Amino acid sequence: MCAGDFNRHLIFADQSSLHECAHEGLREPIDLLEVDGQLWGFNGCHRVVAHERLGLPTIRARIRQATTRDLNLHLR
Repeated sequence: MCAGDFNRHLIFADQSSLHECAHEGLREPIDLLEVDGQLWGFNGCHRVVAHERLGLPTIRARIRQATTRDLNLHLR
């Protein structure tokens, strides 16, 4: 789940922007916080949506251990 306002109905200008966003996901991993065993996305939500729409089963991720306080800072 991505923190903040996340909409799986994002509109990409065209197919090339969708592919460009997905390509960025291959180059730069998304960022996830792990809090009490649960993963929270805070950077890369557009790349996740692009990967899903293109049917790509995986995406690179950087997972950082965090506290509930850290998560609350990112949710603001």
